[in-house]
Amino acid sequence: MQNIGAALLGIQLVEHHLDVCLHLAFRDKDHLSAQEIENLGRLERHETLRNLLKQLRARTTVPTQLDLVLSKFLDERNKFVHRLFETGFHLDEDPGAACLGQFLEEMIKETRRLIELFTAVLDHKMVRSGAPLEQWPPDVKWLFDGPIRD
Repeated sequence: MQNIGAALLGIQLVEHHLDVCLHLAFRDKDHLSAQEIENLGRLERHETLRNLLKQLRARTTVPTQLDLVLSKFLDERNKFVHRLFETGFHLDEDPGAACLGQFLEEMIKETRRLIELFTAVLDHKMVRSGAPLEQWPPDVKWLFDGPIRD
């Protein structure tokens, strides 16, 4: 059960990081308005991961390998959220429990990779902007102090 919670949290953090990247790193304007800063972190509640990925693809060239990773993540995320127990997984019966455990471990591993990727994009964008850390939007500063840092 602990891995189910960790996978869910990881998925939510990936969606949040992608949303913040779209609003900070992959944009035409260099500066955010006060309203845009205030809205950071609230916008993804109204967007599906599929729509966030479409926006990413529309704003920048996504390398083929990364696009494959993101597409697979979307499929696995949808399996986790909508069809987890329709796929033969079980909480307490083998072999379904073993398969569920392996699926969750892979999901957690992939969420960490994507969070690290989007955090690196944000770090690069914010450092390149020249803004000192204390001037970064609160949602971005939080990402660098977040729970998934090794």
